[in-house]
Amino acid sequence: MKIRHNITMAKLWLHPKNKTYYAVWQEGQKRRRKVLKYPGTNNSIKEKDSKIAKKAFNHFQREMMAGKVLPISEGIKLSFYKYADEFLEHVKANLEDSTFVLYNNALKKAKKCWGDIPLNHISVRHIDKLVVSMLHDNLKTPTINKNFRHVKAALNKAYEWEYIKKPIRFPKQIKEKERVRYTS
Repeated sequence: MKIRHNITMAKLWLHPKNKTYYAVWQEGQKRRRKVLKYPGTNNSIKEKDSKIAKKAFNHFQREMMAGKVLPISEGIKLSFYKYADEFLEHVKANLEDSTFVLYNNALKKAKKCWGDIPLNHISVRHIDKLVVSMLHDNLKTPTINKNFRHVKAALNKAYEWEYIKKPIRFPKQIKEKERVRYTS
């Protein structure tokens, strides 16, 4: 039996390694699971309490049929500040320190300009606002473009990590004036 948003009925499942009960269901192409907990506590139900697990599972199924289980398509609600911190931890762990500094500077400018808005609310208008903000701070065009590229990479990673539903369309970078360079 299908419920709205391509969610199928859940099944009770006992994890073989940690011996904990889960409700498992299919949503579109993705398999989802939720740990079942003792009523009124934050403790997960273990293998020995199968009757309690069945009651908790029945309660979960009623919530699911009532539409109270949010589908993945409604997204993870994450603020820009929390995402920026998580992304910077990823950069620090996987890239060079100099790259971390560049990402950190670019995301600081974005935080200052946008504030702590929901990550999935960021649009082209916010990107334009960031560029204008950097222009008002009298940053040079190459610096603005460098910050622009780092913010773009960070937001593309948010799409890759499925924090936002669709990629953000970025405007073109500011065209730099060509300078005549002389060699000695």
